[in-house]
Amino acid sequence: MHLTQAELARRAGIKQPTLSLIETGTTRALSGQTMVGLAKALNTTPDWIMHGRGIDDIKRYSEEAVAVMVLFEQLNEANKAAAIATIEALSRTQAQPEDRRITPDRRNNKH
Repeated sequence: MHLTQAELARRAGIKQPTLSLIETGTTRALSGQTMVGLAKALNTTPDWIMHGRGIDDIKRYSEEAVAVMVLFEQLNEANKAAAIATIEALSRTQAQPEDRRITPDRRNNKH
């Protein structure tokens, strides 16, 4: 992908001088919105942009997933653990497929 700074900035929804600061390392703290925009414009993940990981296995994530990843990376270790615990608890409360849902009738029956 051969893009000028101006074209990449346009695709990412940021200003070209901002992209220049990012590329030169003058600014290191990127907003979630900037990170999401760059990841989408480059068809990659925020993890690759921030850490250079996943080059061989780049996946396209939903905008929501990218936003969550960006926010997660900004948390301290204690808050990361709390966020994971919260997400795990939420996933357990979602409706399960009918054949896996535990109902009063199934609780009392032995299969």
